[in-house]
Amino acid sequence: MIYSIKYFTYIPIYTINNNTYLQITNCLNSCSRKPYGVQKNRGKLSYSKRKLSKQKGTGCARHGSKSSPTMRGGGRSFPGTGYENYKKKINRKMMSLFTKSILYKKYNYDNILIYNNNLITKSTKAIFSIISLLTHCKKSLVVTNNIYDEMSSYSKNISNITISNIKSTFPISLIKNDYIIVNRDCFKHFLNKFLNNEAQII
Repeated sequence: MIYSIKYFTYIPIYTINNNTYLQITNCLNSCSRKPYGVQKNRGKLSYSKRKLSKQKGTGCARHGSKSSPTMRGGGRSFPGTGYENYKKKINRKMMSLFTKSILYKKYNYDNILIYNNNLITKSTKAIFSIISLLTHCKKSLVVTNNIYDEMSSYSKNISNITISNIKSTFPISLIKNDYIIVNRDCFKHFLNKFLNNEAQII
């Protein structure tokens, strides 16, 4: 059974400036970036050191070795090493207000849902039909009490559903998904983590 949290939970109003929202989202995206690109400089290439053409008299620009950065297939001037650090520091109070405003917006549009453990069926088709009916086939984040829950094993082939543990749920995942579906067992822990005991359970 899946139902909305508006029936028994009250989240106070939180608003945030658009510039602050854009600043924090850019910081979160850069923090999640990984340095995959690794290039070679001219010293790591195994080309010949022969001068391609004589210095004067050709009418063209002067060229040295083939590993020069100006040549096609040459080395990079400032190559990526794979150890770049893209992390940026975010103010703690800004981050807490940011997460509260996101959850309030989801709460206001009735996009936070709760599911019981009896929802778990040993069928991918059944889980997809239930969740897609409630979320209108949009991207949804399912927050479970344990990452090795049966829910994660039966819904890993569904592209619109992301399974996340309560400990590994980050604010960037709250932005990227339209709906948030929380397990009933970890719902209080979910509110305490992102709202700091400011939400009221009626």
